Amino acid sequence: MFDIFSGSDGVTDNSKDEVNYFIDTLNELSKSGFSRVYNCRTKEVLDISDLKLSVKTVARDYLVLVDRLVISAEKDDVSRFIDSLEVTFSRSRRIIIYNLRTDKYEKYSSYFECYDCRIKYEEPTPRLFSFNSPQGACPECQGTGYGLGIDENLVVPDQTLSLKEQCILPYNSPVAAKVFETMLNVCEKYNVRTKVPYKDLSYKEKQIL
Repeated sequence: MFDIFSGSDGVTDNSKDEVNYFIDTLNELSKSGFSRVYNCRTKEVLDISDLKLSVKTVARDYLVLVDRLVISAEKDDVSRFIDSLEVTFSRSRRIIIYNLRTDKYEKYSSYFECYDCRIKYEEPTPRLFSFNSPQGACPECQGTGYGLGIDENLVVPDQTLSLKEQCILPYNSPVAAKVFETMLNVCEKYNVRTKVPYKDLSYKEKQIL
């Protein structure tokens, strides 16, 4: 079965335009050899010619029925099933297979998407699997295999010292004197303690640093 409205994004739900589109499409399908529809609410199979449609018709309750068959290992059954799938996908990018025994619907789409929520995904291409491509590279290491980060134990080798005691190793040199002074000013502004051991600072204080 397939949904007539698959690919008809311009048609508004539950509208007069929707019903008109449904009727026109059914007429076209009837001329192409399709003769039955399936009502998802009542689970009835109806002939297209017997449908009584009006503005109040909930058009999206109906699916076009392509074939009904019992699946077996017989070659003819498999061949018929494949032919039916090809016909269905030639008419719609989204199809539904209804299993009478289990009373369950199996939904399939030829788009790279979730059938129900319509979230679409990018079609896989070789560049998505290449670390040399921006599309395929790891967002953390950018394809280099190495991640850039800060090792707290290397930056603050002795965490028993305080910020005033220059526990941060990169700032503990004459060259970084101005940076060290700026850091102390920032600490004062954001109430970061500078006279307690670094290990006693809170997570928030360390994030400010």
